[in-house]
Amino acid sequence: MKEIYDKIKEINVTLKRSFIDLEKSLPYQDVAEKSAKILECTLFMIDTKRNFLGYGFSEKFYQSDMNLQNFFTYQKISKELSTEILNQYEMSESEQMTHSILKSVKELSGKFANQYLTLIPIEGNHLRLGTVFLLTDAPLNQEEAILADFLSTFIGNQMSYIMLSELETKRRNETFVSLVQSLSRSELEAFKSIIEKIE
Repeated sequence: MKEIYDKIKEINVTLKRSFIDLEKSLPYQDVAEKSAKILECTLFMIDTKRNFLGYGFSEKFYQSDMNLQNFFTYQKISKELSTEILNQYEMSESEQMTHSILKSVKELSGKFANQYLTLIPIEGNHLRLGTVFLLTDAPLNQEEAILADFLSTFIGNQMSYIMLSELETKRRNETFVSLVQSLSRSELEAFKSIIEKIE
């Protein structure tokens, strides 16, 4: 139990100290790399638009694989496969890659044929935001499943907070623009004078 607690603390610290910008490519790359080492697995995440959010490997052998790096950085899974994945609302059972939902993705099934795949939905604010994929040498045990579920829950809460914050900022900006556009010339001059004094 102490080992689970220690790993949860590690994941917690990693997520809290990571700056996430959802507008950037692979926004969760740092989180994915560190979490893969903590969970001792290969890990990657995608959002509902099929964009990869980040990927990480516990084994150094894969860290220098340019084909994998290019796949996670520049490619997407198919729309049909994405729909099938998004229709899974619970953590999946661990399945050998060659019999899993990703068996048709040759870039992955060829590299990880002997590993087991587990899917964990990323949810936040009652919305499906993406999916975490874990590749392990054996099916997840109960302790590993708890850690994986904690990771996806924390990421989901964080993503929903960031998205809501961005929407609120956009709403305030639109309200401000609308307000300024409704002012008369004399009101605009007075408003400009106030801003200049504040600055």
